[in-house]
Amino acid sequence: CTSRPPEVKAPGDSPAATPHNPTAQAAATVAVTPSGGLSGAAAPAPSVGTAGREAKQPPLQVLEEPMEVKKSSPASSASRPVPAAAIDFLSNLADEPAAGAGSAPAPVLVARPKLAGAAYKKKWGALPKAGVHQAQLKTPLPPVKGVEAAFKQNSIAAVASGKKGGLMKFYFYAQSAKDSTFFLVEANLQIATGKFSATIKCENKSLMQDFEGEIKKVLSMLS
Repeated sequence: CTSRPPEVKAPGDSPAATPHNPTAQAAATVAVTPSGGLSGAAAPAPSVGTAGREAKQPPLQVLEEPMEVKKSSPASSASRPVPAAAIDFLSNLADEPAAGAGSAPAPVLVARPKLAGAAYKKKWGALPKAGVHQAQLKTPLPPVKGVEAAFKQNSIAAVASGKKGGLMKFYFYAQSAKDSTFFLVEANLQIATGKFSATIKCENKSLMQDFEGEIKKVLSMLS
């Protein structure tokens, strides 16, 4: 019996068998997004010890829509409504008067007093004399109507006026803004010298000082 020599094949007769490595193929796989782009680069081949475990993991899922990241806007905080309590508090502050601001003084006399001539005579005869006020004015003096207008501007009206000899004569009246009582005045003004003298009667003598202050205001305008 003769032995058959072994068959020797040339290297080009059949392709060399390459061992199957599924892990290496997975590492070389690149996922493709719906838009046609790549979702990531090829991962490096894992080590031999972990190749079996990684081959069993499911493939990565590609998100079709990007994740929305919400950012807080500065305008959102500015548009928040102010609590009602804060609004009421601010309105109360607006109503407070400024520091150091004082109210205007109350008027001493009624702006447009009314007293008929007959009532004036009756009051003049019934009231006692409350005081006399004297002053010195500069000359030359304004005419009778000019003097009368100056008193009227300060809420002291004339029931009668005119000239007698070298005098200007006036019968004035005024009404208190506090209690509505009347002041009556008989005034004489010497045309040559500017000497002023007034006899005053009033229904409430406690207001006499305030009324004299108003007469002084007028005389300061004429001086």
